[in-house]
Amino acid sequence: MPNDQPSGSELPSPIGQMPTRDYGAETFRNYRYQSAYAVVLLVAAAAKKNGYMAVWCEQEDDILAQVSENSFDSYQVKTRKPELGEWRLTDDAFISAVKGFIRLDAQYPGRFRHFNFVSNAECLESDALAQKHLCPKRLAAAAVNGCLSAAELPEIEGKGFKALLDKSEATSEALFKVLQRLGFVKTPDRESFIAELTQNHLRELEWCRLQQPRLETVVWSLIEMVDRASSLSSQDSSRHLARHAGDGLPDPQLTAKCITVEDFILRSRELTNPAFRYLPSLTTSPLGQTSKDLKRFNRKLNRGGLNDYAHSLRNQTLSAEAAFLDLATRGPEGQAELTQIENVVKAECDAAHLRAAQGAKPFGQRMLIDVQDRLHRVAREESDKVGRQPYEALIGMAGILTESCPVWWSEKFNLEDQP
Repeated sequence: MPNDQPSGSELPSPIGQMPTRDYGAETFRNYRYQSAYAVVLLVAAAAKKNGYMAVWCEQEDDILAQVSENSFDSYQVKTRKPELGEWRLTDDAFISAVKGFIRLDAQYPGRFRHFNFVSNAECLESDALAQKHLCPKRLAAAAVNGCLSAAELPEIEGKGFKALLDKSEATSEALFKVLQRLGFVKTPDRESFIAELTQNHLRELEWCRLQQPRLETVVWSLIEMVDRASSLSSQDSSRHLARHAGDGLPDPQLTAKCITVEDFILRSRELTNPAFRYLPSLTTSPLGQTSKDLKRFNRKLNRGGLNDYAHSLRNQTLSAEAAFLDLATRGPEGQAELTQIENVVKAECDAAHLRAAQGAKPFGQRMLIDVQDRLHRVAREESDKVGRQPYEALIGMAGILTESCPVWWSEKFNLEDQP
């Protein structure tokens, strides 16, 4: 019996062409577009253009921009296919956005300064008699131009208000109050928002004036930052702890939705200045050389004139050692991270020693102040460089390196000659 089946090379392949309709990819693209607009707001805040202190992602609305402790701007982000044309007052997605704004205004009275409808599509603007009443911007403009209530709206705008009121299922007063604070934002096309972010937004920040390919990588990482804040992905261990009314403990899942402008600035700086990495083999293995009585540590601090500060430095040293011993047990990655921290702290201490040694002796106090400033800066501005370790751990590493010998707080001397 002849085999009439086509050969393997003639069979259609599921990866031979783009799918006819990829619903999952389209949904994901729309969410990414929303995240990209949150980045736009954060960039503007970092550039001091909008006065926001934080952005909340998927918290009561697509985006909540925090103006102060008790004041917010709300953003609804709607993408639209070009073939659907301009937004009209009676479009379902527009009505849904307005209903969301009305709900927020009723649920949190006095909290919302502005409501914003954001889209890649324009709103209808027409003087044609059959369409004038369907123009969203015309109605919002009329609401703020001397009208105290919906009853005072001009005839054309009044017709549009009634059409929107019938579909919004709200009171006339509630809808009118939202319209008086309603703004519209036209955003880039869905296919070009990355280019817009890199060329026209991120370059507003001095530290983000990079070559285009590198800046695109930064943009995608910042979008992922917003994605995580939108996705209930908090890994804070306290989310598994009991909470009771009145205990004052913040919900980690809630706080994870917030991106402060300070956090955004730090993250964008880290992304544009990748941390220098030391070779994992470049270690002096300081943990294996730390003695419990810290004899060399004490002798070095004494020679540097730091006896008054030895107790607090000792406590930080021993506590940091315990934490770093745990890090050292986490396989090659933990060892590499430990080596990185060791070398970063050693480099900062060496630089401080070089500066302090140029003045009068003893110079330990001048050097300690410089080291403290340097390690505070690293922990605050270059946290990726040291595995996001806090300042106390870094100053503790300086103590460990003091005991194991690489770090000195005075000129070098023979430790064996000291009592």
